[in-house]
Amino acid sequence: MQKSKLLLFRIYTRLIRYIPIRWGSFKRAPFSTRYGRDRGTVIDRGYIESFVHSHADAVTGRLLEIRDRDWSKRYGHDIVLSDVLDIDPSNVNATIIADLQDDDVLKPESYDCIICTQTLQYMADPKHVLGALFTALAPGGTMLVTVPGLQQIDHHLKDIDRWRFLPAGVESMAKEICSGVATFRVKSFGSTIATLGFIAGACKEELPEAKHAYDPFRPLIIGLEIRKWTDS
Repeated sequence: MQKSKLLLFRIYTRLIRYIPIRWGSFKRAPFSTRYGRDRGTVIDRGYIESFVHSHADAVTGRLLEIRDRDWSKRYGHDIVLSDVLDIDPSNVNATIIADLQDDDVLKPESYDCIICTQTLQYMADPKHVLGALFTALAPGGTMLVTVPGLQQIDHHLKDIDRWRFLPAGVESMAKEICSGVATFRVKSFGSTIATLGFIAGACKEELPEAKHAYDPFRPLIIGLEIRKWTDS
């Protein structure tokens, strides 16, 4: 039964891209309350993957990820340590069970690469958490962070979904944390059609034209790359 449901879902996600969205129905309710995951591929996922993939050379050595090892499995090479941090004690992938917001969770200069995607919006003080992650980054290491831009509230975590970000705000946080000791770069992803589609609950297959569109004034995802300088 489960295999039959999976097969039907795969057929559905392939066919739905040929059925135009009827935006009139959006007046009543979003197409999905699961970011479009129940309809196909989540729109913002492609941007996050593109960002991490563009820095695949840095996914090496001692790694820290949040919740799972998705990125190291895809892009990691020459890995000598692979830690996963999660607050959920039932997560069998986690090697560190802790709240990222607590002090002294991570040892200073412990990792050559830290990947933290779509996490800071749930933190009470995202700048403090970003600073803690930067402290855990070893000299010469790279930190890859993504945060949501113009997005809806997380239906499942609405009580702790606190923040949305803009490129200038991310740049300000990065300057305060690593000015004079690291190089950083902020990059935004998204467009009018992608952002509207994501908020409406459409999936990537339904909006193929969004793949190559870009609008810096309507960012869906914001990526932050920080490369800590080596000790002189």
